Amino acid sequence: MITIEAEDQYAIVSGNTTLIELEDALPHGLQYRAPRLAMTLEDWLLSGGVGLLEMPPVRKDVLGLEYVAAHGSVSVGGKVVKNVAGYDAVRLVIASDASLERRVRIEKATLRLRPRVPVTRLEQRVQGTGFAVLRELGAAYAVAYKQNEHWLLRAEFWGTAPHWGEVVSTDLPANLELHDALGIFPRAKRVLSGLEARVLNAL
Repeated sequence: MITIEAEDQYAIVSGNTTLIELEDALPHGLQYRAPRLAMTLEDWLLSGGVGLLEMPPVRKDVLGLEYVAAHGSVSVGGKVVKNVAGYDAVRLVIASDASLERRVRIEKATLRLRPRVPVTRLEQRVQGTGFAVLRELGAAYAVAYKQNEHWLLRAEFWGTAPHWGEVVSTDLPANLELHDALGIFPRAKRVLSGLEARVLNAL
Protein backbone atom coordinates (compact mmCIF):
# COMPACT_ATOMS: atom_id res chain seq x y z
CA MET A 1 0.00 0.00 0.00
CA ILE A 2 1.40 3.35 -1.08
CA THR A 3 -0.56 6.60 -0.80
CA ILE A 4 1.25 9.68 -2.11
CA GLU A 5 0.41 13.29 -1.36
CA ALA A 6 2.71 15.00 -3.86
CA GLU A 7 1.62 18.54 -3.05
CA ASP A 8 2.30 18.14 0.67
CA GLN A 9 5.40 15.98 -0.02
CA TYR A 10 4.64 12.92 2.07
CA ALA A 11 3.68 9.28 1.46
CA ILE A 12 1.89 6.71 3.61
CA VAL A 13 3.51 3.32 2.98
CA SER A 14 2.86 -0.16 4.37
CA GLY A 15 5.74 -1.84 6.20
CA ASN A 16 5.96 -4.76 3.74
CA THR A 17 6.59 -2.43 0.76
CA THR A 18 10.13 -2.71 -0.58
CA LEU A 19 12.33 0.32 -1.13
CA ILE A 20 12.37 -0.50 -4.85
CA GLU A 21 8.55 -0.54 -5.00
CA LEU A 22 8.42 2.76 -3.14
CA GLU A 23 10.90 4.46 -5.47
CA ASP A 24 9.09 3.21 -8.56
CA ALA A 25 5.76 4.54 -7.25
CA LEU A 26 6.93 8.08 -6.51
CA PRO A 27 6.02 10.82 -8.99
CA HIS A 28 8.64 12.59 -11.04
CA GLY A 29 10.48 15.19 -9.00
CA LEU A 30 10.13 13.54 -5.57
CA GLN A 31 12.21 10.96 -3.74
CA TYR A 32 12.41 9.19 -0.40
CA ARG A 33 16.01 9.29 0.82
CA ALA A 34 16.95 5.62 0.79
CA PRO A 35 18.99 3.33 -1.47
CA ARG A 36 17.31 1.21 -4.11
CA LEU A 37 17.29 -2.17 -2.38
CA ALA A 38 14.87 -5.10 -2.34
CA MET A 39 14.31 -4.83 1.39
CA THR A 40 11.08 -3.94 3.13
CA LEU A 41 10.43 -0.55 4.61
CA GLU A 42 9.94 -2.28 7.99
CA ASP A 43 13.45 -3.79 7.91
CA TRP A 44 14.90 -0.48 6.71
CA LEU A 45 13.34 1.51 9.55
CA LEU A 46 13.92 -0.98 12.38
CA SER A 47 17.57 -1.45 11.40
CA GLY A 48 18.13 2.30 11.14
CA GLY A 49 19.25 2.12 7.53
CA VAL A 50 22.16 0.40 5.84
CA GLY A 51 25.40 1.82 4.53
CA LEU A 52 24.64 5.27 5.89
CA LEU A 53 27.56 7.60 5.16
CA GLU A 54 26.81 11.30 4.87
CA MET A 55 23.02 11.61 4.63
CA PRO A 56 20.83 12.68 7.59
CA PRO A 57 19.65 9.91 9.92
CA VAL A 58 16.75 7.76 8.70
CA ARG A 59 14.49 8.94 11.53
CA LYS A 60 14.46 12.51 10.17
CA ASP A 61 12.34 11.43 7.21
CA VAL A 62 9.70 9.48 9.18
CA LEU A 63 6.78 11.68 10.24
CA GLY A 64 4.50 9.04 11.74
CA LEU A 65 4.22 5.31 12.43
CA GLU A 66 1.57 2.70 13.07
CA TYR A 67 3.08 -0.42 14.57
CA VAL A 68 2.16 -3.45 16.66
CA ALA A 69 4.13 -3.86 19.89
CA ALA A 70 3.88 -6.25 22.82
CA HIS A 71 0.69 -4.64 24.17
CA GLY A 72 -1.14 -4.01 20.90
CA SER A 73 -1.35 -1.47 18.09
CA VAL A 74 0.32 1.92 18.56
CA SER A 75 0.02 5.08 16.45
CA VAL A 76 2.60 7.85 16.89
CA GLY A 77 3.55 11.00 15.01
CA GLY A 78 1.52 12.53 12.21
CA LYS A 79 1.78 14.00 8.72
CA VAL A 80 3.76 17.19 9.31
CA VAL A 81 7.33 17.85 10.37
CA LYS A 82 6.55 19.64 13.66
CA ASN A 83 3.95 17.38 15.23
CA VAL A 84 5.64 16.24 18.44
CA ALA A 85 4.68 17.27 21.96
CA GLY A 86 6.55 15.37 24.67
CA TYR A 87 8.55 12.18 24.09
CA ASP A 88 9.07 11.54 20.36
CA ALA A 89 8.21 7.84 20.08
CA VAL A 90 8.72 7.82 16.29
CA ARG A 91 12.43 8.50 16.77
CA LEU A 92 12.59 5.77 19.41
CA VAL A 93 11.17 3.09 17.15
CA ILE A 94 13.59 3.81 14.30
CA ALA A 95 16.72 1.61 14.69
CA SER A 96 15.28 0.02 17.84
CA ASP A 97 15.37 -3.60 16.69
CA ALA A 98 18.15 -4.74 19.02
CA SER A 99 16.80 -2.85 22.03
CA LEU A 100 13.28 -4.30 22.26
CA GLU A 101 12.16 -7.37 24.19
CA ARG A 102 10.29 -8.46 21.07
CA ARG A 103 10.41 -7.09 17.56
CA VAL A 104 7.66 -4.64 16.70
CA ARG A 105 5.78 -4.99 13.42
CA ILE A 106 5.47 -1.79 11.43
CA GLU A 107 2.08 -1.68 9.73
CA LYS A 108 2.60 1.63 7.94
CA ALA A 109 4.76 4.72 8.03
CA THR A 110 4.26 8.30 6.94
CA LEU A 111 7.41 9.31 5.10
CA ARG A 112 8.70 12.75 4.25
CA LEU A 113 9.43 13.15 0.56
CA ARG A 114 12.00 15.56 -0.82
CA PRO A 115 12.81 17.07 -4.21
CA ARG A 116 14.54 14.48 -6.37
CA VAL A 117 18.21 14.87 -7.17
CA PRO A 118 20.12 12.90 -9.82
CA VAL A 119 21.24 9.49 -8.47
CA THR A 120 24.15 7.53 -9.92
CA ARG A 121 24.73 3.93 -8.82
CA LEU A 122 28.32 2.77 -9.12
CA GLU A 123 29.94 -0.55 -8.34
CA GLN A 124 33.52 -1.76 -7.98
CA ARG A 125 35.27 -4.99 -7.03
CA VAL A 126 37.29 -4.48 -3.88
CA GLN A 127 39.57 -6.24 -1.45
CA GLY A 128 37.48 -6.02 1.72
CA THR A 129 35.01 -3.19 2.22
CA GLY A 130 36.57 0.23 1.62
CA PHE A 131 33.77 2.42 2.94
CA ALA A 132 36.18 5.13 4.12
CA VAL A 133 37.02 5.95 0.49
CA LEU A 134 33.34 6.35 -0.36
CA ARG A 135 32.79 8.67 2.57
CA GLU A 136 35.58 10.89 1.25
CA LEU A 137 34.04 10.81 -2.23
CA GLY A 138 30.67 11.95 -0.87
CA ALA A 139 28.57 8.81 -1.37
CA ALA A 140 25.07 8.93 0.10
CA TYR A 141 24.79 5.18 0.73
CA ALA A 142 26.85 2.07 0.13
CA VAL A 143 26.56 -1.67 0.60
CA ALA A 144 28.99 -4.52 0.07
CA TYR A 145 28.07 -8.02 -1.04
CA LYS A 146 29.88 -11.21 -1.99
CA GLN A 147 29.52 -12.79 -5.41
CA ASN A 148 31.53 -15.79 -6.61
CA GLU A 149 33.96 -15.39 -3.71
CA HIS A 150 34.66 -11.77 -4.62
CA TRP A 151 33.57 -8.66 -2.72
CA LEU A 152 31.70 -5.98 -4.65
CA LEU A 153 31.00 -2.53 -3.30
CA ARG A 154 27.95 -0.65 -4.59
CA ALA A 155 27.41 3.03 -3.81
CA GLU A 156 24.84 5.67 -4.58
CA PHE A 157 25.96 9.22 -5.32
CA TRP A 158 23.33 11.96 -5.24
CA GLY A 159 24.15 14.95 -7.37
CA THR A 160 27.63 14.83 -8.91
CA ALA A 161 29.24 11.38 -9.14
CA PRO A 162 33.04 10.95 -8.96
CA HIS A 163 35.20 8.86 -11.26
CA TRP A 164 34.79 5.63 -9.29
CA GLY A 165 33.63 2.21 -10.42
CA GLU A 166 31.23 1.22 -13.17
CA VAL A 167 27.71 2.53 -13.63
CA VAL A 168 25.09 -0.15 -12.85
CA SER A 169 21.33 -0.18 -13.40
CA THR A 170 20.47 -3.66 -12.11
CA ASP A 171 18.88 -4.11 -8.68
CA LEU A 172 20.50 -6.36 -6.10
CA PRO A 173 18.61 -9.63 -5.42
CA ALA A 174 16.65 -9.72 -2.18
CA ASN A 175 18.46 -12.83 -0.87
CA LEU A 176 21.95 -11.32 -0.88
CA GLU A 177 23.78 -11.01 2.43
CA LEU A 178 24.56 -7.31 2.56
CA HIS A 179 27.20 -5.65 4.68
CA ASP A 180 27.39 -1.98 5.47
CA ALA A 181 29.81 0.54 6.92
CA LEU A 182 28.89 -0.26 10.51
CA GLY A 183 28.34 -4.00 10.57
CA ILE A 184 26.36 -6.91 9.18
CA PHE A 185 23.00 -5.89 7.77
CA PRO A 186 20.22 -5.78 8.91
CA ARG A 187 21.14 -5.56 12.60
CA ALA A 188 20.43 -2.33 14.42
CA LYS A 189 23.27 0.16 14.76
CA ARG A 190 21.73 2.30 17.46
CA VAL A 191 21.19 0.93 20.96
CA LEU A 192 18.54 2.72 22.99
CA SER A 193 19.21 3.94 26.49
CA GLY A 194 17.59 2.02 29.35
CA LEU A 195 14.84 4.64 29.68
CA GLU A 196 14.10 4.68 25.95
CA ALA A 197 13.88 0.88 25.83
CA ARG A 198 11.54 0.79 28.84
CA VAL A 199 9.27 3.42 27.24
CA LEU A 200 9.00 1.47 24.01
CA ASN A 201 8.58 -1.92 25.67
CA ALA A 202 5.76 -0.47 27.78
CA LEU A 203 3.77 0.79 24.78
